[in-house]
Amino acid sequence: MKNSKIEIDIYLIAMLCVIGMAVALACNLVYFFWYKIDLFGYTLIFSLAGFFYPLTFAVVDLIAYLKKGFFPIFIAVIMRLGDGIFSNIPMLTGIAKEHSYTPHDSLSRLPDAVITLAPNLSSLWCNGVLASTATVIIEIIIFRKLLKHLNNAPIAIIVATSITILVHNMLLDYSMLKTYDNHWNIIIGNYFMNVLMVCIYASLVAVIIKVRKKIN
Repeated sequence: MKNSKIEIDIYLIAMLCVIGMAVALACNLVYFFWYKIDLFGYTLIFSLAGFFYPLTFAVVDLIAYLKKGFFPIFIAVIMRLGDGIFSNIPMLTGIAKEHSYTPHDSLSRLPDAVITLAPNLSSLWCNGVLASTATVIIEIIIFRKLLKHLNNAPIAIIVATSITILVHNMLLDYSMLKTYDNHWNIIIGNYFMNVLMVCIYASLVAVIIKVRKKIN
């Protein structure tokens, strides 16, 4: 039974690594798709990447739940550095400009953001890689502390990711977008989407943990 549990965890961690890297790379592509939605008289502007970026934290947190020690941090750092190495902002800009997509009527795409934001992203590439790497390490540490006290992985994921992304977005997004008149609409909009999605991903993690316990 013990060997079976170890084998299942190995397959699960390998799958999570692939998913985490794929999602991180995909976020680079969809970051340039901007939408806005009016909510109770306030306009929220968010990137399509906001739907998927929280999943990268849920993935490494689940690995940290399954595996103790330094291993989860090592995997998270490799994933972030791999994402940084294979990210090519100028190329992604060209892809985003040529891509044709019509969103729902309640949303409105902001094509000018692709042209004006891309140069800033390119110049901040190195800082972004370093900040993202530091962010995921800190998030795992917070998650483990919360897990120890709460003994609830999904809740720990939601709280740890929400805190970490708040600081991450305030520092990186503000430094990139502070010259825009609507920069707070974007920062708040992205954070709203991040928190909403991490709640959904944490629910999926709860299901995975429950199924894993039944199998074992």
